[in-house]
Amino acid sequence: MTQDFNLLIESYFQSIMDSSDLVPLPIALVDENLTQFWENQYLKDRYPFLCSKDNVISMMKGYDLSSVILAMRTQDASFSCPSRLPMVNTVLTFSPLHDDAHIWIGAAVHFSVSSSELFPSDTNLSQKMLQNFNIALRDPLGSIFSGISSMARRLEVEDIVSCETLLQQLNQHCYHMLKSCSILSEYTAYSNGLAERNLKLISLNPYLEDLFKHLQMVVRCVGIQLSFHLPSEQIDLNLDPDKLVIVLTCLLSNSIAFADPDAELKTIHIEVSVSKRSVRFVVSDNGLGIPSDVLPHVFEPYFTSSREDLHFSHLGLGLTVCKMIVNHHDGDISIFSSEKGTSVSFTISRSLQSEHPGELTFCDNPVEYITNSYSPMYIYLSDVCKWSAI
Repeated sequence: MTQDFNLLIESYFQSIMDSSDLVPLPIALVDENLTQFWENQYLKDRYPFLCSKDNVISMMKGYDLSSVILAMRTQDASFSCPSRLPMVNTVLTFSPLHDDAHIWIGAAVHFSVSSSELFPSDTNLSQKMLQNFNIALRDPLGSIFSGISSMARRLEVEDIVSCETLLQQLNQHCYHMLKSCSILSEYTAYSNGLAERNLKLISLNPYLEDLFKHLQMVVRCVGIQLSFHLPSEQIDLNLDPDKLVIVLTCLLSNSIAFADPDAELKTIHIEVSVSKRSVRFVVSDNGLGIPSDVLPHVFEPYFTSSREDLHFSHLGLGLTVCKMIVNHHDGDISIFSSEKGTSVSFTISRSLQSEHPGELTFCDNPVEYITNSYSPMYIYLSDVCKWSAI
């Protein structure tokens, strides 16, 4: 922040910050560009995935932001804007803020989020809806997978070669549906304040070593060389292990999808480092890179930029959900890209506290995990890797 803006905060925003921290409502402050620069403690504690500088701009997608800004410059009254993002049931209420000369300098934003504290009955219904949505898709998908497995065993006996291609296509379509179901459920839960962190205490290095070795075996089948480097410092860390796997596999899926077909060696490297306050992951590849006109939009919901020769889920929610998960772990995420490849950096806070203490390893039975066709590793890499659910 500039010195002038710091003075502005001290002069006009500080009293609002102090009073907002005392109320049990999710409130943030934005500047004259709608950039979110402060959140009250209630918002930080209950909805950390809404705590990013471009959060308000992202949730206002579909509105003419210049008209919204003009409205705040010319009026004192508060006004509400329901988010127009699909599957989002959040209303943003803007209260314009002016200085002594009545010049607009920003706004306080109240988020009306479906949460257990604000709307208990609605939350229960919403959670049930999400659960039913998953079940409604997962059950028939399970039957399809079972049928494919049965047909594959018959093919081994009867040697009906002509059916193998069709079976593989059906199998991949099933995985795509399963991935779409999972990613849309994650996005809807986060967008409506229903996501929870299932924090568990892990010994970081053994956990990550197990995880990365499994990923090495999975991506090797598509000609990708995955390497990793772990910190020398041994630490214990509270995190949601399932959510971390989602983030990492989404990033790997993007790297594999946009690998340079002309590269003699296709590589992905994961660098993990530890600081006093956070653990940083950097996922780098030597792929095609992200065009400069696309890069500013990659975290926007439903934004896609896919290769024409590959079949993807096309939801455009992968990086959006990654950002929500990282924010939910009190971290940040950023992307750097050029024609030489792409690097994605994200952090996880070391100060998160688990309500369920107890050490966790990546999997108690590695063989059982590798043969589990429904693990996040398989689901979120299904767009770029092929396997059979047998």
